[in-house]
Amino acid sequence: MASSEHALTYLKTLHRRRVLFLPHRRRLKSQTHASQVKANSKEKLQGMTMEVALEDNNLMEKVLPPDEQEIDVELEAKEKKYLRGEGANLETLKDKKLKTQLASREKLYGKSAKAAAKIEKWLLPASAGYLETDGLEKTWRVKQTDIAKEVDILSSRNQYDIVLPDFGPYKLDFTASGRHMLAGGRKGHLALVDMMSMNLIKEIQVRETVRDVAFLHNDQFFAAAQKKYSYIYARDGTELHCLKERGPVARLRFLKNHFLLASVNKIGQLHYQDVTYGDMVASIRTGKGRTDVMEVNPYNGVVALGHSGGTVTMWKPTSQAPLVQMQCHPGPVSSVAFHPNGHLMATSGKERKLKIWDLRKFEEVQTIHGFHAKTLSFSQKGLLAAGTGSFVQVLGDSSGDYSRYMSHSMVKGYQIEKVMFRPYEDVLGIGHSMGWSSVLIPGSGEPNFDSWVANPFETTKQRREKEVHLLLDKLPPETIMLDPSKIGAMRPSRRKERPTRGEIEAEKEVAVEAAKGVELKKKTKGRNKPSKRTKKKKELVENVKKTFPEQEQGAAGKKRRIGEDAAADLPSSLKRRKLMTMEDEFDSKLSLQGNASNVEGSISRSKSFAFKAPQENFTVQDFELDKIYGVGSYSKVVRATKKKDGGVYALKIMDKKFITKENKTAYVKLERIVLDQLDHPGIVKLFFTFQDNFSLYMALESCEGGELFDQITRKGCLSEDEARFYGAEVVDALEYIHTMGLIHRDIKPENLLLTSDGHIKIADFGSVKPMQDSQITLLPNAASDDKACTFVGTAAYVPPEVLNSSPATFGNDLWALGCTLYQMLSGTSPFKDASEWLIFQRIIARDLKFPNHFSEAARDLIDRLLDTDPSRRPGAGPEGYASLKRHPFFKGVDWKKPRSQTPPKLAPDPSSQSASPERDGSPWNPTHVGDASAMQNNGPSSTSESSGSITRLASIDSFDSRWQQFLEPGESVIMLSAVKKLRKITNKKVQLILTNKPRLIYVDPSKLVAKGNIIWSDNSSDLNVQISSPSHFKICTPKKVLSIEDSKQRALQWRKAIETLQNR
Repeated sequence: MASSEHALTYLKTLHRRRVLFLPHRRRLKSQTHASQVKANSKEKLQGMTMEVALEDNNLMEKVLPPDEQEIDVELEAKEKKYLRGEGANLETLKDKKLKTQLASREKLYGKSAKAAAKIEKWLLPASAGYLETDGLEKTWRVKQTDIAKEVDILSSRNQYDIVLPDFGPYKLDFTASGRHMLAGGRKGHLALVDMMSMNLIKEIQVRETVRDVAFLHNDQFFAAAQKKYSYIYARDGTELHCLKERGPVARLRFLKNHFLLASVNKIGQLHYQDVTYGDMVASIRTGKGRTDVMEVNPYNGVVALGHSGGTVTMWKPTSQAPLVQMQCHPGPVSSVAFHPNGHLMATSGKERKLKIWDLRKFEEVQTIHGFHAKTLSFSQKGLLAAGTGSFVQVLGDSSGDYSRYMSHSMVKGYQIEKVMFRPYEDVLGIGHSMGWSSVLIPGSGEPNFDSWVANPFETTKQRREKEVHLLLDKLPPETIMLDPSKIGAMRPSRRKERPTRGEIEAEKEVAVEAAKGVELKKKTKGRNKPSKRTKKKKELVENVKKTFPEQEQGAAGKKRRIGEDAAADLPSSLKRRKLMTMEDEFDSKLSLQGNASNVEGSISRSKSFAFKAPQENFTVQDFELDKIYGVGSYSKVVRATKKKDGGVYALKIMDKKFITKENKTAYVKLERIVLDQLDHPGIVKLFFTFQDNFSLYMALESCEGGELFDQITRKGCLSEDEARFYGAEVVDALEYIHTMGLIHRDIKPENLLLTSDGHIKIADFGSVKPMQDSQITLLPNAASDDKACTFVGTAAYVPPEVLNSSPATFGNDLWALGCTLYQMLSGTSPFKDASEWLIFQRIIARDLKFPNHFSEAARDLIDRLLDTDPSRRPGAGPEGYASLKRHPFFKGVDWKKPRSQTPPKLAPDPSSQSASPERDGSPWNPTHVGDASAMQNNGPSSTSESSGSITRLASIDSFDSRWQQFLEPGESVIMLSAVKKLRKITNKKVQLILTNKPRLIYVDPSKLVAKGNIIWSDNSSDLNVQISSPSHFKICTPKKVLSIEDSKQRALQWRKAIETLQNR
């Protein structure tokens, strides 16, 4: 009776103090037991009158239930679960300070283990969210259909079964937030799915074996281990990188905190690659043979590999030897998994045993017999899923040891390839031979999330901010270790003990005596005199005496040499600082030393000047970045709006690391100086510059009309009047550039920008070359250090003298002008072929053919500009640009005011032409645009141009030699676009080509293989086009129906082009 009263008193005290010990209310596992306890409690509490007042700190010690000895035994058993092992042997330590510290730490470990055991014993911690049964019922007998009836609608939606038998078996991966899932089919199918809306974001058919998939730091990038190499893709399916250094990869894992992509290939090599810079951090030969079992410990970033010999090895990138090697099984290891807290590891072997290991002591804590798991996965709450064959079993540790919690059988014939718990959801994803499925596992997911760690509902802005924080918090590879708690701990430095003067003298005497006792080798007769032997011994003694001071002097000299040569031997990380200070040179007022006379034949370097476009203290966050205008080898140009005043600029962003690595510093300096000093309405203006630790920024004039290249693309080709207008403005700007003593060296339609009112401006001075008589004031070492005959520019516009290694002249730009005029009038460059080498051969051979619709004036001007002798080109001879301006092609041009003429109308982007009227209010009509016979009233026409009345909507890709191989002789492209061929389950990217035969061809753009074609007869009813939306249409024939999606919303243009061919 007294025993029960003590117990009730203890329960009452816990009830009053529940704020201190109970995070939330727990359910009793048995309703019958709960009712009995409640009834007994009421009877006993009615007779209780004494109040219990206890202190918070010693509550558990002062109030104990009865039978303390029996309870102490039970607590001792539970306490062992939380202890770290036997502890340190303090008796063998001589350091009193270290001994005291270790004793204090062991005492704290013991107290924490005892407190944890008491909480587990007395506070009855039930696992919230787990299945609970009554009586003799078992949780593992509960079926998925029963669970689906009891949960809410949103949770029931997490049950799915996607059947794709043609592409399996599938590997799965989830993002850290659980919002997105990546599925990779063995037969080349990649799918990215939004798990909240169950929408397919993107799918790709790579048409080769896929062995594994892995997300990178967020859902925007993912990696796939394919047949030969590993590839990194963007969210939209764009292939970003091909990682060839790794070889055929078997498994991929991403270390989020370190931004390392870890992989193991077929021959057992372990690779670590930094995805921020692309550097290979480590390449390790494990020496254990081939393996496809790899997992990362989420606690410390250590990679574990399972081998055929039954061992599990643990690795870090900074060590060529394994950190730990554990003999886990007598046979091959089939799977490995880590607990989220990192203290437990589960392994499965072919001998049908599943083992749980405590990594704090590297000891086996539990063995489950008769179970072989091909794949293992721990949930956030510690549940362990094991899958093999078509059966999945989930183990729980609510009783201290892992035992059956739930089980699920797949459809007969399904072979499970991968199981993985979805974070923050009670869902287990299963990849199998027939697709992928899911089952509901109550209590497996963490119910709450930290938005800074993982947020399933994050916006784009939050994702970008989080990505910045992840990069700032990126850990170096050296921080990967078994016990990461050592990171940040202070290690007391011990001063190296220096020997005393007496010890040095004693050591010196010993060395001298040893030298005196050296027995010299007896040499031949005449060379073994006593005097020579005595002299040799004296030399030995003197050398020994000089040893000590010479060593000290040598060390000091070595330090001096290191200090003197430090500037010459800086590491690459410090060399970047030289580039970071480059803009500071630009901003300051520079006094340039040189010849004050500035005579002809030397570049002017003597003026003192301040830059018109100063360096500002802006950051990229001060601008709202919009669309990308263009991308170069080390830079990109983005439309940027300044947040403070709304100013719009073309912001050129240059990568410092690439500039330094590729020795482009001189080019960047020269471009900045040239743009600052050039002042002409036909040249883009530089407003200001700024920089940060990674990039240089130039704020240039924004040309809202786009590139001249876009106008040629949209119109097919330009009329002669339009070409004359644009050509005259280019000539006017080129004359100014050449007058300043500069060669642009990269004139082409892509570098000729159009203002909003349609006037030309020359851009991209990254390849500019100053001549010896240049009027541009240059900084010392700012001139590009390349030779005058160095190849720069674009292959299709390079003059033959550059290919023959002749020095650059003003004629280089005039050759490019001729190529540009040709492209304006024809829609394609004069020299085109399948490769750059073939293009160069055509240029050297001057393989030039003019279309029939070219006028005599246009033909003559282009023919003279494309003369192989640069001195004979108009504008390069003794008369200069006067001879070029007098040419009949430019008849009617007012060269005194060349930019006062009315510019041609700009063709808008086809994707927005329906909603974007022209400046005069009339809509853009693309009919007959680009048709040479329609634009040239007196131009001849031929049968090959019989499709001239057809709307020309093809891009410049129509003239790309890649597609020419699919055409028959005399066949030409009418319209072309990159589209998606829609199927019931998957979509395929193809290049859809409409020719004048007429026929439709669809080509695989990655492999350049024709996948099919449609040739229709004279009967127009055999083929028709049905439009379902601006971007979706169907091409229907008696034999097949093609469902097409055009992302540029040109379904109407496709139907119009096909119908025009049918009715001609």
